[in-house]
Amino acid sequence: ASNGMNVYGDPYGDSRGVSYFGRVNYDYNETYMLTAIIRADGTSTFAPGHRWGYFPSFSAGWVVSNEKFMQGVQDWMDYFKIRASWGQNGNKNLLNGSNFAYQATFEYGTRYNYSFDNNKDGYTVGAAPSRLANDELTWETSEQTDLGFDARFFRQRLNVNFDWYYKKTKDLLVQVPVAATSGFSNQWKNAGTVRNTGVELALDWQDKIGGDFSYGVNYNVAFNSNKVTEVNSQRKYMEGGNDLLAQGAGIIARFEEGHPIGYFYGYKTAGPIQNDADLQAYIAENCNGDAANSLQGKGLKAGDLKFQDVNGDGKINSEDKTELGDPNPNVTMGLTLSAAYRGFDFAVTGYAALGQQVARSYRKFTDGEQENYTSEVYSYWNGEGTSDKYPLLARMNEGVNWQAMSDIYIEDAGYFRLQNLTLGYDFKHLWKACPFQQLRLYFAAQNLFTITDYKGMDPENGMALNGSEPWVTGVDVGNYPQPRTFMFGVNVKF
Repeated sequence: ASNGMNVYGDPYGDSRGVSYFGRVNYDYNETYMLTAIIRADGTSTFAPGHRWGYFPSFSAGWVVSNEKFMQGVQDWMDYFKIRASWGQNGNKNLLNGSNFAYQATFEYGTRYNYSFDNNKDGYTVGAAPSRLANDELTWETSEQTDLGFDARFFRQRLNVNFDWYYKKTKDLLVQVPVAATSGFSNQWKNAGTVRNTGVELALDWQDKIGGDFSYGVNYNVAFNSNKVTEVNSQRKYMEGGNDLLAQGAGIIARFEEGHPIGYFYGYKTAGPIQNDADLQAYIAENCNGDAANSLQGKGLKAGDLKFQDVNGDGKINSEDKTELGDPNPNVTMGLTLSAAYRGFDFAVTGYAALGQQVARSYRKFTDGEQENYTSEVYSYWNGEGTSDKYPLLARMNEGVNWQAMSDIYIEDAGYFRLQNLTLGYDFKHLWKACPFQQLRLYFAAQNLFTITDYKGMDPENGMALNGSEPWVTGVDVGNYPQPRTFMFGVNVKF
């Protein structure tokens, strides 16, 4: 028997990387421009034979405003350039520090200790496999095509930039399910392809009124469409976020062909059952006339959720789970207003994201009765007509009403946020003998207010909570909200 044995493995945390790149530029008369780049990246993260990735890119530009046939518009158009580009980039960061991800690893710990010959007073240090090997892992590759133009008008007071892009990320590094007979639940693989396409528009106006007042308006908007186009697994989908929302809630998101990446997956509901007539109508329409076919079973009653029979087979089961929402915004936009007058300066910046949903739960399920509730508990069903969304309260929120992942946890999370507001004054305008280039006193406020219908603390929940499932995003389990900050300061330039 042995006690307190320590086992260390080195150089588990070591890794090596090297990159080479070459570039060729061509510019004719500042009118016709070409650029070609080739980049080679190598890493010890992957097995020999898969360590190197080669990523080319090309771009071309044509300054149309330099052409003779454009001379007739030069009184209102200062500059017009058409550009196009195509390129690839490699990524390995999703492996989350798994520096030897292609190799199997073993883990030592007290849970693997083993006793021989019924000797309960001593143990032998044990180990067990902790990761499946995959020597086929290689670089994840993003390939993007971009077409756009840059234009300036009215003596460069108006700037316009437009882009259309098509981005395909292939050989996506994800953890895919494997057969239970392997002893593992998942394995790192290059197993997916995701497509993003959209347009981006930026408008900027800068002008002066008289000799002292200047102002600017900057607005940008982007529309994006996201879809998984390929999943290299037997099921053509992967499931994630198991119990991430709350204990017993199961998986909450899917990575599936033909759907947005990481879309929320679960049951649709039509609110709680209000009375006996509503109960009978629900059973007839969704359960083939038999309460035993409901998700709650024969004990179905008023206050229980009306889970919907999506596939129309007269039974409520896992086959009725469907897409509930998309954590990826369809539209993002930003707005900046600025002004300056005789030493005073003012700027305000706002940002908006629209079209996305968030899965929210601030409760732990089934593991205690002492956890606090939010005031939302007063919206739970407690009699006919008291709620059209939430079911009746249950001890520790046990049972399928609360533990089955459904649309009661999905909320629209579009928002507009005033990110920054700044007001300043440069005392050099008042103090003519000031020895400094600038002596500016300023006040700034950050995160001043947010306009949203989202009921949680912060609608901005884009970050993944589980590093091994970076595609599962938009989950709010009480994430710390962004603070509102007020600052006073001084800028001095010598």
